[in-house]
Amino acid sequence: MLFNMKPDQLISEQKRIETRIKTLGRNPYPIRDGVLNPMRYSTSNPKILWVLQEAYDRKGNDWKMSELIDRFVKDKGFGKTWQTWEMILYVSWSILNPQNDKLLRWNEMPDHSEKPELIETLYNIAFINVKKSPNTVDSRSREPEIRKAYKQNKEILLDQISTYDPDIIIFGNTMTYFYNDLGIKQDKIVIHSTNTNYLINNKCLYIDVYHPAYKKGLKQREAYCDEIVEVIERCDFTRTKKR
Repeated sequence: MLFNMKPDQLISEQKRIETRIKTLGRNPYPIRDGVLNPMRYSTSNPKILWVLQEAYDRKGNDWKMSELIDRFVKDKGFGKTWQTWEMILYVSWSILNPQNDKLLRWNEMPDHSEKPELIETLYNIAFINVKKSPNTVDSRSREPEIRKAYKQNKEILLDQISTYDPDIIIFGNTMTYFYNDLGIKQDKIVIHSTNTNYLINNKCLYIDVYHPAYKKGLKQREAYCDEIVEVIERCDFTRTKKR
C-alpha cells in the first residue's frame, strides 16, 4: 500500500492501472475504472472504494468510468442508471460531509435534483467492477460470469485495492470473491442487519451489502443508506486516523 500518495503519483498509478485494464481485450472493450479524480481522491478523508460487479454497455465501446461521471455532472443527473449511482452518491456524500461529527441519514440529506453540484462528490471516491468487460446483453449480472471474471482479473483488482489504499471498502454483493485474497475470516464478520455486514481488516473497514440498485422501494433505499452510515459511525471511521 502506498500511504499518503501525492496527487501526481496517484495520476501516474491510475494511468498504469488503466493500461493494464486495456490489455484485457477489445470485443467488447474493457471499461477502465478506479480513481475517478486523483486530485480529489488523494485529499479525501476517509478514502472510499466501491466494488461492484460489472457495467452495462450494449455497444461495448472504449471508455473509462471517469468519463461517465463527467457526463453525470454535465447532465445534472444519472439517466437510466440512477438506481445505482444515486445510492452511491448519497452514501458517499454522507460519509464525506459530516455535520458536527455526525453523518447525515437519508431523510436529512439534500436532494441532488435540487442541488446538482452534489454529483461532483463522485469525483472524491474510487470505483471498480470485478468484471472489467461490460455486459452487452442486459443489465442483469450473472454470478458464474462474475466469479469467472474475478479469477481472470484478480491481479488487477488486488493491484487497484493496494494502490488506492482505501479506508472504507463498500462491496456491492462482491465481498465473497475476495475472502481468500484479502484474508477475510468469515467468523470475524459482524452482522449489523439482515442486509449489512462488516469487519475491520488491516485497518480498513469492509462493508458487505447488496448491489445498490437491488433495493428499489423508497424505504428499502433509505435503509440501505442509513445502515452503511450507522456501521461507519459505530466503527469510528468518520475521519480516519491512518493518514
